[in-house]
Amino acid sequence: MMRALEEALTQEAGKTKRLNRTRQKLNRAGIHKTLSDLALKPTPSVGFKKLVEFGMADMSAESLILKYRDQFEPSVVEAATKRLLEYGIIR
Repeated sequence: MMRALEEALTQEAGKTKRLNRTRQKLNRAGIHKTLSDLALKPTPSVGFKKLVEFGMADMSAESLILKYRDQFEPSVVEAATKRLLEYGIIR
């Protein structure tokens, strides 16, 4: 997920782009907490918007949460579903 977004951002910008803050959070809090926090944010992350723009929404935190929904709290699954519906990723 992160590498694909970094590659797309690098191509768009014409220079290397890294998601350093996301990597730090992953190392500090773990993937489950990081994905949950991204989905529960009141507004979508820049990464989510870029993944949608690049046609890679299936790699978003929200999509991963739905794929592994049994591993997340219902409120997290609900937030992820709502965001994906808002952006027309799912129906």
